[in-house]
Amino acid sequence: MERDTYKVVKNPLGTYYFSFAYCHATEIVAYFFGVFLGIIIYLIFREDLKKPFMSDIIEFVAGEMALSVPFLFIGIYMTVKTRSVKKIMTLGDVVGGEVRSYERIHVNYGGGVSGSPNTTVLNIKFHYNGLQFCSVRVGHKLPHKALASHKCKVYVYDDRVFVTGFELRKRGMPEITFKKKRY
Repeated sequence: MERDTYKVVKNPLGTYYFSFAYCHATEIVAYFFGVFLGIIIYLIFREDLKKPFMSDIIEFVAGEMALSVPFLFIGIYMTVKTRSVKKIMTLGDVVGGEVRSYERIHVNYGGGVSGSPNTTVLNIKFHYNGLQFCSVRVGHKLPHKALASHKCKVYVYDDRVFVTGFELRKRGMPEITFKKKRY
């Protein structure tokens, strides 16, 4: 029995649900806002609108574009992560997995001092060249409120795994039970 011998590739959407369409939509929106914000800021702060556009292109790139750079980085990040996931899903092997337990951990997102748990980590068991385990971050929702089943799909490629295929709970469906690890 091995534990964490594989590098877990995180879902780019950061949730239980994964969809290439949502990933691509997030990329497009991030790129659009990055470029749109850069152009709007340029037009607002441009001192002389009669001055030729090319004469101050260096100011545009250095100054006004600085506020749109985070959106462009988000778009680039989503593009890279989505391609990585696509490679694992197309070239790798898919095996059935099972959510064994979960734990709530505290992740400090913005320098806050709060010590309450804000992220759920699922502990997954799967069979690939023997019994394997991995842990996957899935966001803030508790699994008994979000999932309808313990089953999932685990894609394995080289030394990386990607966990997806969770059956999501719909309104009116009964909650299932999970073991909660306490440390």
